[in-house]
Amino acid sequence: MEKLNESVVAKTLASFFGIWYVFCWLVIRVFGESGIRLFNYFMHGIDLMKIAKTSFSLGNDIVGLVVVLILGYVGGWLFAKLYNYFARN
Repeated sequence: MEKLNESVVAKTLASFFGIWYVFCWLVIRVFGESGIRLFNYFMHGIDLMKIAKTSFSLGNDIVGLVVVLILGYVGGWLFAKLYNYFARN
């Protein structure tokens, strides 16, 4: 069984999460309520229109992106670490 490089997997997942975050951000910014309705289809019965914010803050958007990147990195690293552990045993 091939060992995963924890750093590469971590960077890959963080990049994917960052790209997805920016995509979602753009959809909401460009399409507004129509974009929120689109994302309702992904939420399995949760009505995002009831909790959606109508005002945006670039500062909050940047903090959100940083948090998503960190969570993606840590999650990817942990995934690869666990994979390598279980593949070894």
